[in-house]
Amino acid sequence: MTLMTRLIAIRRNGSEYVHKKLISKDKAASLTANWIMKYSPLQIHLNNAEYRPKEEEEKTVLMANSGFAIENSIAIMDVEIETVDPDLIKDLEYHFLYRPIDERHLFLVYGRILASSDYS
Repeated sequence: MTLMTRLIAIRRNGSEYVHKKLISKDKAASLTANWIMKYSPLQIHLNNAEYRPKEEEEKTVLMANSGFAIENSIAIMDVEIETVDPDLIKDLEYHFLYRPIDERHLFLVYGRILASSDYS
């Protein structure tokens, strides 16, 4: 069973109901971001006139997917991105671009984002 089939859910009482088990919004957001960064669904195809070295092209695709992962996962938590601490966003961007993906770190960061949005 793939991660995306596990994340397809029915909204119930502010939580996600997945396969008869409740999953919190921060966990759904971090699993979604992990999936996006693992499979890189956004691709950028350049024509020959815009040739770039392979390393630069890979970094461009990685930056596009990291931005998409952050925006999408924060939207899953029903949090306005303007209310999120910019340091947490920078932490996620750095983690996606320069570190191996660690689900435990994502759980912590998205938990902090959700907790900070509850108090603002």
